[in-house]
Amino acid sequence: MRRHKKWLIMSVWISIIAFVGAGLVGWGRWDYGKWNGTVALVNDKEVPLTDLQNEYSTLYSQYSQMFGSSFNQELAQQLKLEDLALQRTIQKHILLNYANEIGLTVTDEEVAKELVQIPAFIKDGKFDKNSYMSVLKQNRRTTAEFEAQLKKDLLAQKVQNIYNSKLSSKEIEGLAKL
Repeated sequence: MRRHKKWLIMSVWISIIAFVGAGLVGWGRWDYGKWNGTVALVNDKEVPLTDLQNEYSTLYSQYSQMFGSSFNQELAQQLKLEDLALQRTIQKHILLNYANEIGLTVTDEEVAKELVQIPAFIKDGKFDKNSYMSVLKQNRRTTAEFEAQLKKDLLAQKVQNIYNSKLSSKEIEGLAKL
């Protein structure tokens, strides 16, 4: 080792630089300077990790309300809540892509109507902006993020309602043309 001291020091420095470089790029998860938080591709469109996290959070709270205090992370793993959240997120993005293809949209007015009906934001029978802001703050979400997610949910719901409702033959023909 003493004879090859120069080479040993150089190889140690190269190893250190390689580890630091690999750590900086997230061990291959960084795509040319951009954090790649994609969990799936649906029709060549990325499904962001945040959508999956929001879906998981929603499912977790629903199951928590159903099971009460007996619900915990271990039970969530047994129920494969992560897989269910992924399936629901992908299904939602398939619906959103289809809505995009046929030109369905959700207006800001529709989002506002839905927003004022959410029970967590209602106080004394009316929509309370302070409750709205505090609930979003507790969940570490901005109003823009929440309303964008609500818009996506409403659009997916619109597509589902098309197939759940009884359509006339003319309406079916119109949809087929689209």
